Amino acid sequence: MFERLTERTSDGIAYTKIPLNESHLNKRGVIEQCFTGFVADRLAAYEDIGLSPEEITDMIYRFEAFLCEMTGNRMSKSNYTLDAMISAANDYQQSLCDGCWDRSELAKYYELEHEKRLVVLPCKAGDVVWKIKAVFSYFSKPMEDRVERIIISSNEILVCCTSGTKISVNSIGKTVFLSREAAEKALGGRKIMRRGEQNKT
Repeated sequence: MFERLTERTSDGIAYTKIPLNESHLNKRGVIEQCFTGFVADRLAAYEDIGLSPEEITDMIYRFEAFLCEMTGNRMSKSNYTLDAMISAANDYQQSLCDGCWDRSELAKYYELEHEKRLVVLPCKAGDVVWKIKAVFSYFSKPMEDRVERIIISSNEILVCCTSGTKISVNSIGKTVFLSREAAEKALGGRKIMRRGEQNKT
């Protein structure tokens, strides 16, 4: 932070104690007067920004580079105005959102999520899943299955597979996995745990 050359009164009037000539100094060389006016106002307005000239120059350079990139070099310091910058920013935002959903659609999903009526499913019909457990026992290796449909009821979500198995959505990540690698890792970890329990006995 640079050292200010101006101050402001409680009423917001800018002033400075910088001597304009020797007549403003007393015999000891101490300034006895405060100076106000157009020059002090302009300098105070700049200092109120809180940035040094070097920092402002750097910001302008960065902004010009961003503006040129944003508008495809159609706009630079020599030809931008506030209206032109707003128009360019809108064009840039639209170019980013050409492949996005309509904002009204996003608002609908936000409202559903806020009302806790939005459900994000971990899989969809046609996805392959890997099971490591039957009803009462674990498999020796992951068993492949495929999602046929998903049933959503008032108190449960079931993933129905082509094998006829119905899996609670809460089992995914525990005994049913979306990749073979994850299933093998979970099954291997269980085998290690069982060996440890057997060694203890």
